[in-house]
Amino acid sequence: MDVQKMQKELEHLLAEVHWIQQKLKNLPEENISCERDKQYIRWYLISEGKRNYLPRSQEKLANKLMQKKYYLARLKDDLDEITFLKKCLKIAPPHTRRIDKLLSPDSSYHNLLLSAVFNDEVSWSTTDYQRSNNYPEKLIHNTYAGILVRSKSEVLIANALFSKQIPFRYEACLQLGSHTVYPDFTIRHPVTKKIYYWEHLGMMGEEDYLDNALTKIRRYCRNNIYPDGNLILTYESLQTPLDSELVLHIIEHYFS
Repeated sequence: MDVQKMQKELEHLLAEVHWIQQKLKNLPEENISCERDKQYIRWYLISEGKRNYLPRSQEKLANKLMQKKYYLARLKDDLDEITFLKKCLKIAPPHTRRIDKLLSPDSSYHNLLLSAVFNDEVSWSTTDYQRSNNYPEKLIHNTYAGILVRSKSEVLIANALFSKQIPFRYEACLQLGSHTVYPDFTIRHPVTKKIYYWEHLGMMGEEDYLDNALTKIRRYCRNNIYPDGNLILTYESLQTPLDSELVLHIIEHYFS
């Protein structure tokens, strides 16, 4: 595992630890022990060092206690992995790719690079277009293209598109019937010039967000923009973050 992957995994584990700790707050203080007695499995409630038989009529409590046991085990595994990754990152040599240095918006070569290598793509991408003005304070992550986006996952997508010289616009206005939407990325195929829309659905573990995401997908479909056609969808939750390799595979599939 290279340094960047280790750092990404560490971030994921730290977020997961926080999520598990929140889960544990809503679970009982007691613990459970499941022991085999010949052909039977008996449940015992462990509280203040005492063990009491837990009858099957208390299955609801047993389920809660079992959830706690699972999350505690998962928490300990994550903490062990975090300790290991932190040790590895301390001794790992710093690694910055040469292309990353060139493409960085802070690079002295950045502006010349845009005109020398990405001229045609940049021309379409940067031509004035109506962008979303919702929550501008959340545009905090810089990209190779020099535009600000809202999340680290959008950075992965934007940087991968830019590195592959695939022109895109960020949060460009799109009219779907009576609804105005702002797809995360509007992309023009560098050869066919066909337009694609890429929506990254980044909080699928949250119920309200999931409902809104499904409504958004239905709205696209009703306007002849379909998944695996001209609509690209990626998904993410706290437990399953977006992976840079997946982003590259998707780009190869649609734009190679």
